[in-house]
Amino acid sequence: MSTNRYKIVLRCQSPGIWKERALTIEEAAFEAGVEASLIQKLLDLGLIYYQGRMEDPRISRQEVLKIQKMRRLKRDLSLNWTGAGLVLELLEEMDDLQKEIKKLKSWYGGE
Repeated sequence: MSTNRYKIVLRCQSPGIWKERALTIEEAAFEAGVEASLIQKLLDLGLIYYQGRMEDPRISRQEVLKIQKMRRLKRDLSLNWTGAGLVLELLEEMDDLQKEIKKLKSWYGGE
């Protein structure tokens, strides 16, 4: 009696999703394309959040994306960092509200 052997390979493919591992300030700066001192400034201003202890903060990849978006807003709209953070927060809030409206419309037979 012969047996067939199959190799099973499991892969998780989620575009845009990284395996979450918090980064050091230097790693986050490299990925965001900014100086490490800017990361520290954004932390001090409360525009990005960290994990762990303040003596050794770790930055999530989601926060790196946030830094990149703020950087573009700052450049494109000639905003300061605080203004870029506020605009980004408002854009995210609008996106959340639009998703909520879409969900409510689907529940109540709207478009």
